[in-house]
Parts: sequence; C-alpha cells; structure tokens
Amino acid sequence: MIQMIGMRLIATSLLILPLLADAGQAVETSPTHREANVVQAIGLVRYFHPHETTEVVDWNDVIMKGFDLADADTSDAEFSIGLANLLKGFGNGIERIESDTEAGHPGVVKCGSDDPEVRWVHLGFDASPVDQSRVAFDVFTSRRSVSGIVDEDAASEDAPDYAEIELVDGSTLQIPMVLCQTQTELTDARREELESRSTPDPIDTMSPPSLARLDVAVLWPVVRNFYPYQELVEDWTGILHHALDGSRSVSDRQDHRRLFQTMLVPLEDGHVNVIDLNADERGSLPVALQPVAEELVVANVRDDLKAKPGDLVLSIDGEPADEWIDRKRGYYSGSPQWRTRWAGIELLVGPRAATRTLVLNRGGEAVGVNLRHEADDLLKSRSHASLEEVTDGIIYVDLTTIESSEIDRIIPRLDEARGAVFDMRGSPKAPVHELVRHLMDGPDDWMGWTQVLLARGPDGDLVVAKRSEWEMEAATPRISAPVVFLADENAISYMESILGLVKYHGMATIVGSNTAGSNGNIVPLALPGEFRVNYTGMRVIGPDGEPYQGRGIEPDIRVYPTIEGLRAGRDELLERALELLD
Repeated sequence: MIQMIGMRLIATSLLILPLLADAGQAVETSPTHREANVVQAIGLVRYFHPHETTEVVDWNDVIMKGFDLADADTSDAEFSIGLANLLKGFGNGIERIESDTEAGHPGVVKCGSDDPEVRWVHLGFDASPVDQSRVAFDVFTSRRSVSGIVDEDAASEDAPDYAEIELVDGSTLQIPMVLCQTQTELTDARREELESRSTPDPIDTMSPPSLARLDVAVLWPVVRNFYPYQELVEDWTGILHHALDGSRSVSDRQDHRRLFQTMLVPLEDGHVNVIDLNADERGSLPVALQPVAEELVVANVRDDLKAKPGDLVLSIDGEPADEWIDRKRGYYSGSPQWRTRWAGIELLVGPRAATRTLVLNRGGEAVGVNLRHEADDLLKSRSHASLEEVTDGIIYVDLTTIESSEIDRIIPRLDEARGAVFDMRGSPKAPVHELVRHLMDGPDDWMGWTQVLLARGPDGDLVVAKRSEWEMEAATPRISAPVVFLADENAISYMESILGLVKYHGMATIVGSNTAGSNGNIVPLALPGEFRVNYTGMRVIGPDGEPYQGRGIEPDIRVYPTIEGLRAGRDELLERALELLD
C-alpha cells in the first residue's frame, strides 16, 4: 500500500496485523506471522536501505538471528522490539514507533550539494549483491547510487523516501530509503568487524526445515519486489505464509525443491526453474511423448522397444497417467501448455539408470514396458534431418538442430527454393535471427518491445526505465519465396522473440499452437541451500502490443498432432505447411 504524505511517497509493505480478542486485547500471533515479519522487514532493509552496511553484512546470519527472535518464547512486543533493534544495527534512521503513538512522517531528507542523496537503484534485479559467484547480466543493475541515478535513462523520480511495515504487535517499523551520503558511511572499524565475521555454511549446519526456511527468506523478497509481471500474482503475503508453513515439513532435498517449485507457480513464469546444485547425474528415457487432447501418447522411440508411436500411456509407476500428469503440473510455473510440457519432461528425465514402468494402450491391449533413464538427451518427437528438400522445390529447415556454421551455407538454397518451412518447435543451436534477416524487406522498426523496469520502492512499485529492440537490418539475398514457421509449446524465450518479429512484420505464416509464453533475460538467484532459482527479469511485449507472459504467441493456423498421425509416423504440422506452400 502506498501513502501520499505532502509531496513525498511512503511505501508501506503488506501489513501483518495482530489478532484481536473480544475486548480488543491483542493476543499472541502465530509463528508464521512473526517469521513473515522477519522476511519482509529484512528484505526491505537489505534491498532498499542505502547504508553501506547493507553491502557487507552476512544477510544469512541476520535472517537466522531474526528467526531466532521469532522462535523465542516471548511476547509479540518483545519480538517486535528485538527485530527492530537487530535491524537498527545495520543502518541509520531505522526506527520502531509504538502502536499507541502516531507514527507521522519522519521528514523529507534534505542533503547539501556537497553531501548528495544516496539510495538503492534496482534496474531489473542484479543478483550479484546477493551472490558474487555468478556472472551478472549487464542489462540488470542493482547498486547504491548517489542521487539515485544509474545512467541518463533511468532516474528514480518520485521514488518514496521511507518504507513502513507494521509489526505483529501493532507497532510500525520505519526504514529510510534515502540518506545523505555522510549518513551512509561505515567506519573502518565497523567494516572490519562485519567482514571478519565467519558463519558456518548453512547447508552443513542446519536441519532441512531450517535451511528451507532460510531459502524462503532469501527468495521471497527478491521476486516480491522485482518480478516484472506483478499483475499476475494476486496474494504475495499468502505465498510467503504458505512457503514458511511448508518449510516445516521439509525432510530432504526433494521436498526442498518441491517447496520452491510450488511457491513460484503463481508467477505464471515459464523461465522459473529450481535447480538442485547437488543433484545426482540425470538421464532420459528412450522415448518421446506428446500430449494429445486429454491423452499422453508415445510420439517416437529411440530403439526397437516394446513401446511404439501412437501408444497411449495408461499408467506411470502404477499411478493413472492423467492423475500423474495433473499432480506434476502443480509443481511448474508458466502457461498451461508449458506446465504440461514440464510434467512430461519430469516423466522422461530422472536419476541416471533409474527405471520407470509404463502401461500402454495399443489398440485396446495393455502393454507393460520398463524403461531406463540412460540417454544423454531428450528424444525429439519427430525424425527429420536438419535440412532437407521435403517436396519438389520446398526446403525444410529444423532451426532447433541446425548448426551456426550451416546458416550462411543454406541461404543460396533457400534463395532458389519455391517455398521454405522453418521448424521452431524447441530451443536453437544457432543464431536464428541471422536467417530471419533474409526475410526482411527493410529495416526492423519494431521498437521498445523489451523493457527493463526500475524499482522505485518495495512491493513491486515498478516503472519502465529502459526500452530496447533488436534493430535488425535486412540481409541479402532476400528470400522471396513463401515461408511457413512451425511452432508449439516447446518454443520459448529467444524463439518467441523470433516469432514475434515474424508476426510483427508479416514475414510468414505460423502453423501449430501457442508458444510457451515466457521471454526476456532471466535472473539466476543462488540460495544458501545450494539451489539456484531462475525467473524472468524483464518484460517483453508481443506484436499485439501486450505482454504474452503466461499465454504465448498464437499461430496463424492452429494445428495439433493427432493419435492417428503419431501412430502413422506423420508430422501433421509439417503436412499443413506443405499444403499452404503447394
């Protein structure tokens, strides 16, 4: 909630209100409410309070101290006083105001010309202040900035000066978001003290529930404050409470990963991926599967197996296939089609050499097969060469398998063809946009479709700070023959950028189904529990002028595979493309 006071804004985080007894007397709140106070308050100080301390303190240690306060057998008032005192040690001007005292506005910060304002500026979110072990994407910036300016394009105008969070006892914690430079300085002695503190690695010393709770406290403030599609999430506080409650039942790393997968489902973000950095080696089953209507169908097999294309999957390790898929979809974020895709991948990929038992329906007969996770990569549902003349004068190019070295070599063949089909059903190996330049008849004028957001304050107070585009130039020779692109839910991110360009410029016809619906540079955030969480860090606008996060780019002609087609070894999307070109 944002409050306007005078000419300045005060950002107020989601409130955690104490429960009230019949006579208005406050009763002690649940552990989850206290823990949520810890996560919210520390997140505000960590990412928005501009004191130098915020860049050198061990935040994992601070979070654990905050949780110790939440766990202690004390009153809500004692907890709130303790949390406020803990955070006062890491900044300047952080104050707790009693519930029976009108908080008022702390006053506008007035700094002299020789003592400029300092505030955190987050252009997107650069995770490097959280974890220096990763290579930051240059497009994102997070740093304390004099006068609140990152560069000439991104000034934090109208940014709030203070954040306020109501603590569980009804008191208010005020956190300055702007200070004069002299107020931010850390003494050499204090810096040396903070930098010399050594805390054990959490993964070596904490129980699974405690480690999961720590990871919740690291992850939630980042996505809450910086996820660029805030409008897709209805209840951030509910997400935090559910995750904190769920952390108590974590017993192993699988539970840990599931907790965070479930936590991030409401983001509707296909880039979300929770990666266990300590996971065992993985392998794939020697089959490809394709959702068809309400069925899961074998689309391809690697060797001479008992499984055959067109077989319907009835059960997976003894569980009905539809129930198995529905259960697994509940762990994945993104569009409906992307979640179904990931449920299928979870079936196909598992610990190396582990087995799965499938019962298949082949013409009314139940066939049991045992398959082993032993392949190095996923089998494609179709078996085409990267480049082939599929009919007289029509060239098929699989843009998911063709190598970079082949792009320039195939242009002359495409220039002479009477038609071309470009297959986008997957991730590319080559810079596909270089080929697309040969379809353009002039400069690319699709402007501002990638957007990096500036966090003016907490709670997702985001504004567009930078717009950019590819600004591609047309290349010669221009391919003048008609072209069809094939797309489905396997096309995500970069491939969706390509298809957006195709749509915007009307270069070709798109045949198939909706793409995955997630695009833009990702933020990879390392957690103390040795997991990495990826999520989308910028907004991308589709050719219709609206974001397509969670829905995907729609085809011009909608075509889905059928059970009969898979059983016959046909590629029905390719067949429809050839009909258009003949």
